[in-house]
Formats: sequence, structure tokens, C-alpha cells
Amino acid sequence: MPVDAGELTERLKVYEAVASRNDTGEATIAASLVATVWGAVRPLSSRELQQYGQQVGVTQYRVVIRNLSSLTSDMWIEYRGRKLEIASIDEHERRLYMILTCVQRHVAA
Repeated sequence: MPVDAGELTERLKVYEAVASRNDTGEATIAASLVATVWGAVRPLSSRELQQYGQQVGVTQYRVVIRNLSSLTSDMWIEYRGRKLEIASIDEHERRLYMILTCVQRHVAA
């Protein structure tokens, strides 16, 4: 399944968590921008479940991007203001592109 550059129409930001120390020596975790890439995002499924006594909505997405060798499942993607956690990474077509399965969690009000 070759990917045409014209199909990658969404601007995505890839972030990772970085641990550091603040002025008082306390450990803090901050988001650090790893890369900004073009991609294609398609919703796959949506469901609700009970987690810690709260109703949580879970939406699963299929994200296609060009190969980003530094990408790990500890990172996440920002897409239209949504945080998509990377659940799995599949490299395809001689490592020219990657297919990611991502999850967005949102607590029902």
C-alpha cells in the first residue's frame, strides 16, 4: 500500500515527556516537541468504558506518517488540539512510512 504525498494532509506534532528539575530541585515532567510531520488521520472506533469510577470515552485512530526513526510508543501526537497516545507502530514499505494505532481518552462530563 504505497502512500501518496497528497494523502498526508494533516499537520501533526509529535511530543515526548522529558523529566527535569525546577528551581527548588523538584522533579517535573514537561512535554517536548520532537517533530512536526504531515500525516493522514482516520477514526477507527469509539466506545465508552468505566475507569476508576468515571465514564471514559475511548476513540481509536489510524495515523499514517512518513518514516520517523526516533518514534516510540512512549510519545504522543497532537492532532487538532487532541492528544493521541501511540498504542502501536507498524513500519511498512521498506520503512518509507509508518502506520500508527493511536488512542484518545476523554472523560465524560
